[in-house]
Amino acid sequence: MSVTLYLMRHGETDWNKEKRLMGHFDVPINEVGLQQAHILVEKLYNIKLDSIYSSDLRRALQTTEVLADQLGISKIKSDCRLREAQGGVCEGLTWAEMHQAHPEWWENDQKDWYSTPYSGGESLLDITNRVEDILNELAKKHVGKHIGVVTHWGVICAVLISVLKIDQEHMKRVHIDNCGLTVEHWGKEKSLLRLNA
Repeated sequence: MSVTLYLMRHGETDWNKEKRLMGHFDVPINEVGLQQAHILVEKLYNIKLDSIYSSDLRRALQTTEVLADQLGISKIKSDCRLREAQGGVCEGLTWAEMHQAHPEWWENDQKDWYSTPYSGGESLLDITNRVEDILNELAKKHVGKHIGVVTHWGVICAVLISVLKIDQEHMKRVHIDNCGLTVEHWGKEKSLLRLNA
């Protein structure tokens, strides 16, 4: 049982521009993010998505609504397991502010950002565990189908690590654009078909 997943990061928000950690904060996309979503539609026109799933956070849902409307998909299925990492006390802070306010956490994060959770929040490892659950469900439910998934940076990183079995140092070199499109084959065998297109 396998599925082709079209993983898409949500459109830009003002907090993205400010390099501010959103986590579970429900920040909307901005005008640039809306334009990015319309450009993403053009990349998907020749692909027949059988269904589309989204994180339940507003920035992902707003992006998904543009895609669904333009591609003629009548129903969006949202799931909280597709959320970004819960950022605990770091949510709302810039990276510089995190470093200053939580130096011990920062030091641990720099050594092992995959398994170090945000203080009071989640790690990338935590995301991997919950995201693999829903993707395995999609593979069973939509065998052989093309499924769109609109989600977040942390989720796409977690999936890439799971598929490619790369270490966190190499993953740091992978950039995931707002509204970037990553395509993967997900099943017993997993493979990357397209990265951040």
